[in-house]
Amino acid sequence: MATVKIGLAYRAPSVVPERFGKWDMVIPYSIDGVGPWEVRVPEEDYSASKGEEAVRRAAQAQVALKDKELQV
Repeated sequence: MATVKIGLAYRAPSVVPERFGKWDMVIPYSIDGVGPWEVRVPEEDYSASKGEEAVRRAAQAQVALKDKELQV
């Protein structure tokens, strides 16, 4: 099981065209001391629990591939 550490969320302009002129909350995190990575939650939808869930989903997707070996 991986350990995810969440950093301090901060407000930043959105970086996707469909949200031009709007703000996001950026939530940095690391997994087992590796990173940082970040997720973004629209500011108007942000809460601590929604931020945590966004980090959880992103980290689970990353950890699912950790240490996998492929034959090609």
